[in-house]
Amino acid sequence: MQLWECTGLVNQQWVYDPPSGAILYGNGGSPMQLCLDAGDTKQGTELQVWGCNNQPQQQWGYDSKMLTLYLRNSLTDASTCMDLFGGGVTKGTSVDVWGCSGCWK
Repeated sequence: MQLWECTGLVNQQWVYDPPSGAILYGNGGSPMQLCLDAGDTKQGTELQVWGCNNQPQQQWGYDSKMLTLYLRNSLTDASTCMDLFGGGVTKGTSVDVWGCSGCWK
């Protein structure tokens, strides 16, 4: 998963499903459902697109106070977040798992 400018193309269309916590790839009705996946969920792990399997690494929540997307398995403290590698905001920066710091608020 990488950061890029918005183009409106299908490869940038995602849907959040609150009941499951899945962030689903909006692939135009393809029979294979793909989800945003945090792999082993360790700090620095790059997010990837993977077949939806309802495992903890595909279950996300949103913290409206911290303005973060976090892995639900860290719900008690929302400590594991979606992050831009090194705080980068240039095209191609990877999106990974990191501790929630609130530094962008």
